[in-house]
Amino acid sequence: MEPVEITEAGLLLRPWRETDADAVHRACQDPDIQRWTTVPRPYLPEHARAFVTEFSTRQWESGSGAPFAVCDPATGELLGACGLITIDQTAHQASEIGYWTAPWARGRGVAVRAARAVARWSFDELELRRLLWGGARRQPRVPARRAPDRVPDRGAAPRRRPRVRRPRVGRLPATR
Repeated sequence: MEPVEITEAGLLLRPWRETDADAVHRACQDPDIQRWTTVPRPYLPEHARAFVTEFSTRQWESGSGAPFAVCDPATGELLGACGLITIDQTAHQASEIGYWTAPWARGRGVAVRAARAVARWSFDELELRRLLWGGARRQPRVPARRAPDRVPDRGAAPRRRPRVRRPRVGRLPATR
């Protein structure tokens, strides 16, 4: 699969470059990124270099993933990462979406806008039929909703059909 660039909602999503390694290393020192993603601990500069050069290139070349650097289109500053972690082009036509936001870019809706752009691209261009949200399976019981958990709720997950209201837990629907 050929790498692509997506410009949408005030963001530039582009393939990783070797020059991104320092910013990736700095971002991945954040305890929240280390806690909620699968980055190595401690996260060393060589991990960042391998991610932006070898891993991301291999994902695009094999068609097994589509990792994007999420950047400010005006300045080029790295704001985060978003992409398709695994792409299943068999009968399932599905992928898992993953993302993180650099600590210096949080609170600006970066993850929501980036996830929405990747979702739209994956449905329109790759013709995938389903996206799975990576964070949901890592921590099934979290007492307070964390910001990464709210990304699908805040409109990043495209809705293909109307929402169905479900009865509250402990209450059965009225029957006649």
